[in-house]
Amino acid sequence: MKRFHLMLIVFGSLLAGMCQAQISPPVAKGDHRLNLGSLYGPPRDRIMVLDLTIKQDGKVGDVDVVSGFFDDVYKARALPAVRGIQFAPATLNGAPVEFHGYRFVLASRATFTTSTHPGFESNYQKVTALTNAGDFAAAEALVQEQIKNRITTVFEYAFLNETLIPIYVKLQRPYDALRASRIATLKSGFQQTEYFTGSHIQANDPNWPYFLPKELLVDALRKRFALAMSLERFGEAGAAYRELTSLQPLADDDPISVLASNLEKRRRSPQPMTVHGKIEHGEWEFSPTRRAISVEASPATAIHSVDVNCNLHRETRNFETAKWTLPPPWGACTLLFHGDENADIVVTENMLQLPFN
Repeated sequence: MKRFHLMLIVFGSLLAGMCQAQISPPVAKGDHRLNLGSLYGPPRDRIMVLDLTIKQDGKVGDVDVVSGFFDDVYKARALPAVRGIQFAPATLNGAPVEFHGYRFVLASRATFTTSTHPGFESNYQKVTALTNAGDFAAAEALVQEQIKNRITTVFEYAFLNETLIPIYVKLQRPYDALRASRIATLKSGFQQTEYFTGSHIQANDPNWPYFLPKELLVDALRKRFALAMSLERFGEAGAAYRELTSLQPLADDDPISVLASNLEKRRRSPQPMTVHGKIEHGEWEFSPTRRAISVEASPATAIHSVDVNCNLHRETRNFETAKWTLPPPWGACTLLFHGDENADIVVTENMLQLPFN
């Protein structure tokens, strides 16, 4: 079977200047408060996960809603408020630049404890019973129904997504398990907001922006690390490990510490790193840890296009004809491959070879 090779070509004469690039991300100005007005109705938490584009003048440009737990009224009030945030813009070698993919999590919370609504425990017991009986599809459907129609707190939202992780693993849906682990380990970008008539919500502990308590969060981060490693998402695995160890020191012989140490050695090695992927739901996302990359697709025509989403650069390329660099001045990048269902992808990452004088 023929395999098409896509080479991300790095030009040696260009790299010396590129590797000197210094990128500083944008920083929100002010006291980090948003007033969304009075939100009437029964007390209910809301959360919105957003990716922002911060323009050169520090104003918010595009706002992409990634996920969350909110209603239409909240969305209608939150998006204009977020667009009104002023930032000190990102800079490249001291010069202001447009910055993409600034992840921002907006949460309005009625409580900062692990509260649940009446009936939550009995519904969760049904999920446990289905899981114990091996009916994982029914367990997943019940959890999704609770998320859509029944939950009222962001703790429930994070907790149920943590519950979905092993269910998706049993259903052999590892990418869905990884996405659920990302939601379970979310933390809020803001700690204070208006909630409903007459109330002003403030965090009890501004040093704990997560939606899960520490014990559950640590467990969810361990699962996220293991999933990212199994899917060869090495960049995400490294980020999960750093976040985990910032919350709880790990022994040197902890299996996660051993895997993380081996990953770091592999990352620093001049030897190529190979990553395997598969198109699911029409796409496959990959965040490279190196800048010199070659891609093989099987079958050759299965990949149609690639979205290159970097902090300082965005474009869409035709897979069959694309040849481009991932220059360091573009910042962190994610490649989103679009193609035929179940197509196999093999990515080989190599160290950049700098020219010698």
